[in-house]
Amino acid sequence: MLARKLRALRKRNSIAKIQRSENPPAVTPSEIAEEFARYYTKLYDGTTAPSDNQKLQKIRSFLEQLPLRTLSRPQANELATPITTEELLPVLKDLRIAKAPGPDGFSPLYYKKFRTQLAPLLTNMYNGFLEGKTPPTELLAASIVVIPKEGKDPSACASYRPISLLNVDMKIYAKVLATRLSRHLPSLVHPDQVGFIPSRGAPDNIRRTVNLLSIAHATKQPSLLLSLDAEKAFDRVDWTYLWEVLRRFGVGEGMIRGIRALYTSPSASVMTMGGRSRPFDILNGTRQGCPLSPLLFALCLEPLAEQIRGHPDISGIAVGNKNYKLSLFADDILLTITRPLVSLPNLYGCLSSFGALSGYKINITKSEALNISLPPEVVTHLRESFTFRWCPHRLQYLGIYLTAQVPQLYTSNYPDMIKHIKSLLRQWSSYSISWMGRIYALKMTALPKLLYLFRTLPIPIPPTVLPDLQSVFYRYIWQGKKPRVSRLILRRPKIHGGLAAPDLALYYKSAQLTQILQWSSRRGRVCWVDIENDHVAPSCLSQIPWRQISAAERGRLLPTTTHSLDIWSKVKYCMSLTTTTSGLLPLRDNPLFPPWTGEEGRAFAWWLGKGFTTLGAVLLQGKFPRWEYFRESHDIPLREFHRYSQLRHFVSSRLNIGTPVETTFERLVMRSSSTAGAISQIYSLLLRPSLERPCSYQLLWETDLCRQLTSEEWVAIKESSMGITTCTLIKENCYKLLSRWYLDPVRLQKIYPTLTGLCTRGCGKRGTFYHMWWECGMVIVLWSTVFAMISRALDLPVPPDPALALLNSPSRRHGLSRPSLRLAHRICTATRICIARSWKRELPSLPEIVAKVWYIYKMERLTAQLHDTLQQCTKIWEPWLSTQTI
Repeated sequence: MLARKLRALRKRNSIAKIQRSENPPAVTPSEIAEEFARYYTKLYDGTTAPSDNQKLQKIRSFLEQLPLRTLSRPQANELATPITTEELLPVLKDLRIAKAPGPDGFSPLYYKKFRTQLAPLLTNMYNGFLEGKTPPTELLAASIVVIPKEGKDPSACASYRPISLLNVDMKIYAKVLATRLSRHLPSLVHPDQVGFIPSRGAPDNIRRTVNLLSIAHATKQPSLLLSLDAEKAFDRVDWTYLWEVLRRFGVGEGMIRGIRALYTSPSASVMTMGGRSRPFDILNGTRQGCPLSPLLFALCLEPLAEQIRGHPDISGIAVGNKNYKLSLFADDILLTITRPLVSLPNLYGCLSSFGALSGYKINITKSEALNISLPPEVVTHLRESFTFRWCPHRLQYLGIYLTAQVPQLYTSNYPDMIKHIKSLLRQWSSYSISWMGRIYALKMTALPKLLYLFRTLPIPIPPTVLPDLQSVFYRYIWQGKKPRVSRLILRRPKIHGGLAAPDLALYYKSAQLTQILQWSSRRGRVCWVDIENDHVAPSCLSQIPWRQISAAERGRLLPTTTHSLDIWSKVKYCMSLTTTTSGLLPLRDNPLFPPWTGEEGRAFAWWLGKGFTTLGAVLLQGKFPRWEYFRESHDIPLREFHRYSQLRHFVSSRLNIGTPVETTFERLVMRSSSTAGAISQIYSLLLRPSLERPCSYQLLWETDLCRQLTSEEWVAIKESSMGITTCTLIKENCYKLLSRWYLDPVRLQKIYPTLTGLCTRGCGKRGTFYHMWWECGMVIVLWSTVFAMISRALDLPVPPDPALALLNSPSRRHGLSRPSLRLAHRICTATRICIARSWKRELPSLPEIVAKVWYIYKMERLTAQLHDTLQQCTKIWEPWLSTQTI
């Protein structure tokens, strides 16, 4: 609901009219649906690639001449093994129940709810498809819904993106095949392609391009960027070409049979505003909305990419002995071209011949170019010869504006984004959103926009930008009023007593430090890491963060590498990410250990071969081993005794500083095979030093309760307060009370000295926070009545307890079961909400509290129905339902 509320006010998604070539515009839902159907019938008629008698042979000849990678026979056989129930159940369990069903109307919730009963039946059906059985035509039907493309003519069919709503049972089948195939994609598809390939992402290609821009200027290579616009790329894939590509990659006939089952006789009809078109056959393309489609498309496009990579007359930017020509994210292709007068005609030839075989088509007039360092006369000639758009200052790729000069990247990306976020916050300020909801809004909408820039652009940001934007965030959270909870507490994780309000500076540092992980990652080849590694050669990029850098080495670093290291040097010790005696301290090429540097270092070949290249590698239980250990365990030659003595002396000098202790960040570096979730993990590490001290409100509560709570009790209280329900209203009340958010009379007197500071309920005593919530005579009577109601509902005596009533303490010292305790928490929360609403007037009546309890129950029941957790909800509320009447 919050996400819907935060969406920018857009034009209605309803389609007012669709232009027709001969007749007047289509305006009724049925006419509009039929016009889309005519458009897609033509698009999917199987003629995207010309058909002739020699077509199949031409495709095979084209594919055979390319050095494509292939699967081994065992790998291909593994892809075609029968589907098991154990393989299917996790897919059924992970179904997102909010997704729309296909034409048969069976929702994901149906398959998820009855997965145990349906799994054996689905398994038998799916294995039949793998064996070559043809699915019924009804299974392959789909409903196409259209989504308008931003900035396009809303009256043209081509301005809409078709999304296929497949029947869920076939979507499950496609997901099983996609899961199998995705495991092999990193070995089949070159690292140039990062779209939908496991462990790859858009930031990889952006950082790579930024590096190439720096190198092009440093090495004076005249170059340009060219972004190709593919016309309906997914929809135009020719099926004859698709099957031959799969064979060329060694996918195996068994898996191909399984995939072809999805393409035997597919059909679709278009749904628009309640209108549905006639069904029509689909004879080409991969469906957007099918889990398998992006993987198949990546394989289909790889031959073109390989042809361009291997073409001798298409030149890219040279880095050492490597030539970087193109970056891909699915169908988004960005080329870094040198010698354009020669390269571009040959590129056009590759695109033309590939399109004739595959159906792929480039819209040249919508493709964009950006001059990096070409002479003016060359640019003039290119403008006359080629019809693509020339961008004067910047070119957009994957949501990032690329510029000819790296220093211009900040001004082309950040100011507009910050302006957009501020505009959103001003718009949201007029919405009725709770205090906690405003924090969620920032994390849900504003933070991801910034994180994308942080991740993709490895560039410095002016020092005042993030603090200023952070202040804007907090002004929005507090709606311009004086904060009642400090920033240091709000940014803490929920389990540590905060609300996880985003700290932009720490997120920025975390995103940059993720690059340090990738320098040592074992997740496969990453092009930008190769570029930065080659540029710093003969040094090794993965070792540089853990040792001193010489002036000569720093001079070889690319600006992106320098930036990452600058962030690292600022936080590595103060945030306890590493120590001066880190086990990752390199022994090789370390200025502190001259014997193993330069030409002299060749003498350590035996140690290098055994992997003894870091401090941690040579230590045994924190100490440098005796000579006898190496002789017995590694058969060390006697000639190595001198090197052994040199290493022992150096290592001993480091151990005198301190014993190596493996930090959490170092464990991430050593064990990182994927960077998924790395930003969140590093962000938590950067927050950790500020979490060593307890929240300031904890001491105040312990003083009021006259007892000291253990750290385990506090963790349990915080978890209980935040996990009591999904309802933000209830969570907010729990946290406001926990953090002592409410302004009591004593606190108000400090702000306004003319006030008395006495209890506003007229008891004549000082109105402290604890008094207003528990000690006031009238409040005690109310709580006694509430606890009597709890005891009656649970059929168990529950004496009034301030920790239970005010803090939702999960202590079971009253003998309550977990469901009973949760019900007690909800009744106490309803009471607190009613007390807070009558803060400056008489206390609420019992009927008001009961009504609030019923409200909470109804909201939780609706939520449980939506999330299919009605059984758990009923278990909590059953005692209340059996003793109360609506």
